[in-house]
Amino acid sequence: MNKSTVYRRWETTAELVIAAFESAKHELVTTVPESESLRTDLQHYVVAMGRLGENPSGRAAMRLFLFEAVQSPELMPVTAMLKQEEDARGLNRIVDRAILRGELPVGTKSRTLVDTIRGAIVHRILMPGRGKVDAMFARELIGIVLDGTLPKTGPTKAKASRAS
Repeated sequence: MNKSTVYRRWETTAELVIAAFESAKHELVTTVPESESLRTDLQHYVVAMGRLGENPSGRAAMRLFLFEAVQSPELMPVTAMLKQEEDARGLNRIVDRAILRGELPVGTKSRTLVDTIRGAIVHRILMPGRGKVDAMFARELIGIVLDGTLPKTGPTKAKASRAS
């Protein structure tokens, strides 16, 4: 498809970006079920984003949003609108529901939590050779995000042996 064909359907780059994200976002939002478990919801979100990233148009939309749209004054309102809608319907909604259910404490830095999860997903999708964003990656990522990497009690074996 050449440029003139694209611009017959979408007169401006902003219109093309909106159409691409509306298509990709619809796929993501409709595949994330609402359960009563933050861990389950987050894992489903990660897997859904992985499916989006397997699709060439989904990867292209991510690249466009991350690298092109944020640098274009014409697209700034579009990216702000898309971000607001995603925040209301996507990952932020999962986190907000978990806070309301008491799974996360009130005052949780939801923006940091969301950015950590999204950043890991997008990095893995857009960087060659990083592996798939699948159920195993989702369990590992959400395990690290929710459980952390430090032991709950006492020093690690390596630290304990150094102290002796």
